[in-house]
Amino acid sequence: MNIDHLTISNILIALIILVFIVKRQLAIHVINFKIKLYIILIVVGLSQFTKIHNLDINSNFYLFVTLSLLTVVISGILRAFSSRIFLNTEGVIVRQGTYLTLLLWLLTISAKYSFSSLWQYSSLSILVTLGLSLMVQRGTTWLLASTKFPENITITKQFLIDAKRKNKSSVLR
Repeated sequence: MNIDHLTISNILIALIILVFIVKRQLAIHVINFKIKLYIILIVVGLSQFTKIHNLDINSNFYLFVTLSLLTVVISGILRAFSSRIFLNTEGVIVRQGTYLTLLLWLLTISAKYSFSSLWQYSSLSILVTLGLSLMVQRGTTWLLASTKFPENITITKQFLIDAKRKNKSSVLR
């Protein structure tokens, strides 16, 4: 991986997010289709490219972008399918990643690393990769859950609304 253009802050943010992701992937969580954080990651990641002067866009750039998009989309979908999606005792839809989910994360990182030499600024795509991959995984998980438990989507949405309301009221006290 070409790290000439990689900043320490970019590495630290990516590592912190990756540790957070790994912990959350194996925990049981209520499904939710919030994507604001992922959009923020993508925007911050894309902003890294504004620092490049004389950006060289050639055939290797297009190959890198194509391989990156294929990798993050396919891995996001596969990770969603590798997760357990089930109902908790209240009928709320929850998901839990498996060790296969973590293995797929490692394969995603390995794949990205394997073709990173195609483009000199590939290291700047870390946050974009994380954001897109997580967004695809979350969207696919939501689609799988709503297909598997269509009658429980309303229960799950209401649970999330109630939990948010409860958190806001406890902060106001």
